[in-house]
Amino acid sequence: DTHHRNAETAPLLHAVSEPPRLPSGDVGIPPIVQFGRFIYYGEVASGKVEIQVMRHGPTQHSCSARFRTVDGSAVAGETFQPVFGELLFEPGEVVKTISVPFIKADLFRATLEFTMKLSCPHDCVLGAYLYKCRVKCVDMNWFPANEFQDSLQRNAFSEIPKLQLYLAFCRWVVKRAKLERRCAVVVIVELLQSAYSIFLVWLDMYLVNTVLVDTDDTERKLLVPTRTGTLAAIAALQVMPFILLHAADWLRLHVDVEGLACHQIRKSIFRRYMNFSEKSMDQVAHTFAFTLEDEAKAVAGGVTRAFSLACRVVDVFINVAFIIIKSPSAIPLVAAVCLCVVLCGLVRQVMGKRPGIKQETAEMSLYVFESSSRMALIHGFRMRPAQNEGFAAVDKRVQNKTVSRAKFELNSRYLLAMMPLVIAAVQIVRGGNRVLEGEVEVGTFLATIAIIKKVGVEVTRAHNEVVDIHASFPAMESIVRFMNMSTDVCAWMEVAREEPATEDLQDQVVTPVFITTPYGVDSLPLAASGVEFGYPDASDRPCVLRGVNFAIPQGTIVSVQGPHLAGKTTLLRLLAQSIFPSKGKMMVPPHLRVLFVHAETLFFERRSLLENLSVGLIDCDAAQVERIKDILGELGLSRLAKHLPADGSETPESKAPAGDLIDAISGTERKLLSLARAFVMNPEVMVLQTPFANMSWDVDERIKETLKKHCRERGLRMPPKDRGRRRLRTVVLSIEDPEEGEFADIHLELRREGGPDSASTVRVL
Repeated sequence: DTHHRNAETAPLLHAVSEPPRLPSGDVGIPPIVQFGRFIYYGEVASGKVEIQVMRHGPTQHSCSARFRTVDGSAVAGETFQPVFGELLFEPGEVVKTISVPFIKADLFRATLEFTMKLSCPHDCVLGAYLYKCRVKCVDMNWFPANEFQDSLQRNAFSEIPKLQLYLAFCRWVVKRAKLERRCAVVVIVELLQSAYSIFLVWLDMYLVNTVLVDTDDTERKLLVPTRTGTLAAIAALQVMPFILLHAADWLRLHVDVEGLACHQIRKSIFRRYMNFSEKSMDQVAHTFAFTLEDEAKAVAGGVTRAFSLACRVVDVFINVAFIIIKSPSAIPLVAAVCLCVVLCGLVRQVMGKRPGIKQETAEMSLYVFESSSRMALIHGFRMRPAQNEGFAAVDKRVQNKTVSRAKFELNSRYLLAMMPLVIAAVQIVRGGNRVLEGEVEVGTFLATIAIIKKVGVEVTRAHNEVVDIHASFPAMESIVRFMNMSTDVCAWMEVAREEPATEDLQDQVVTPVFITTPYGVDSLPLAASGVEFGYPDASDRPCVLRGVNFAIPQGTIVSVQGPHLAGKTTLLRLLAQSIFPSKGKMMVPPHLRVLFVHAETLFFERRSLLENLSVGLIDCDAAQVERIKDILGELGLSRLAKHLPADGSETPESKAPAGDLIDAISGTERKLLSLARAFVMNPEVMVLQTPFANMSWDVDERIKETLKKHCRERGLRMPPKDRGRRRLRTVVLSIEDPEEGEFADIHLELRREGGPDSASTVRVL
């Protein structure tokens, strides 16, 4: 379906400075070439994703445009195969398909995405917004591996072997974060340090047994001809490797295995959360920050402890090998050290469990969150003393658990450290007599004691690594639960599958007589067919809407009215596709951008005013800044324009975070600012939740006039010369008073079929 040419180095253009060249004798509008929707969904297991490119307008002549993939969180060569080329529309063709192959992988990947871009139009123009689209790569694998699918589906975590889950988690982190070489560096550095410690013991033994002892063959065993030179050589051999070890340790710190592992875990958690369903978001609302920060860090530490544990085991074997070579008689004592430390560790686990503080810490976080978000209630009912006492009690519980945990750790540390000392004391008595009898050299005796202590230290460290790994299991299980919660991606993918084929959309034409458009795509309605919706967890009213049928032409203003709790907001959210019907279909032409403006005004307080107002723009240049100022003027917010860049230059006021400004303006101005942000984005379909609530009459009238102007001009304060090439603008808004919606073109009235708990139907007025 694609005519490929070498377009890899072609510039990405979405606008042309001159009108397209039309064939001789043609007069009229140019064809528009653009993607069929803003977001495409492809299941990685299917092997490919198909992306439609549409031509709107005249089709009697050929036209072309180039395309290519652009990396995003999904990278070419890892998640998908890069594709580029040229699309050639022959006369009469309206749809072309681009196929992008996926690269399959057994490891779980959070939903990644890349971008497709059109460029270099020939005898056509590119869509102002749909010259590019996003492609989501939907991974249906289970986290961290598909081998746990059955237990995860049944939420039977107790059936999953913890060690097996831990090893699968480690494998996922290492593979996804590409840590193989970095882990090898860490292991090599650890082994170098072990070798250096053995080398120091050998030097000490050589110093005592050879250099400092006057025997007949001493001169022959010296490193250099004189004792003084040998002493200098030994001193140099002790210091010089240490400098190299410092460089190796710096390299280990630089590769930052634990930091990168934590980054990979947090990045995947956050990406998963961004695609969560509404139900999943509600379930993790109070614990998300704790999961992202503390639990991710704990699990990353648990993963890297596996490599440290391997190094400790290798270190013990190296020391044991040294003992076997130099003092075979001490092997039973070394074995006793290992056995005693392991037994003490088992006794510690059996006799007492390390006190945990996770529950108390989480309780404190929830208490602080509730207090900070309910300050108006606390102030109004004069609850400050009670809240202070409550916090003090929670903090006291955290402190008590912290002290108990510290005491437990102290006792455990001393118990484990004592065992190697006891065995070393036995060796002092046992081996000292052999030294006195001349059976063992002094240096060998001292080296054996040092090795026994070293083995004890390494076995103790290995045991502590195991304890730390085990301590990370609850956090690991929590993250596994989190990563397997439901998302909206599958629902969106199902909606995309059920949409009519692009070439069949032209059959669904509902065009009002007062709108004329040369593009057939503008005749597609916003339609509902047999829509039914209910909230699964609402036992008092399981069905909110039933039997909803309507067709809304584009380019109109639609009011949604009805009694309290009739389902007005639910209908708006269905139109905005933030929720999906339980039955039936809600059809919104996929090439239209839909924006749902909540009644609650939300802003990013740490971002500047310009960053808040331009969140929906592809690019915010100087011309867009002037347009934003004009929109503020339309809504009576001209005084806020001083907080925007002046003459294309940033000012201290324009760079300042908007938090203080948002707090200083009135509730009406905040609501108008939220509307201004919607007009700046300029969506084809704007869905407004009660825009006239708590507004004065004059503000209501200003909003109505601005909405009508937005529809009439196909975008507020957009260039008039491009009006004919822009899509129609549609506004759907909910109202409390029928008089507020008299200016609308179409009215949707919600009525309940029975009592207050019955479902509502929709009637078109």
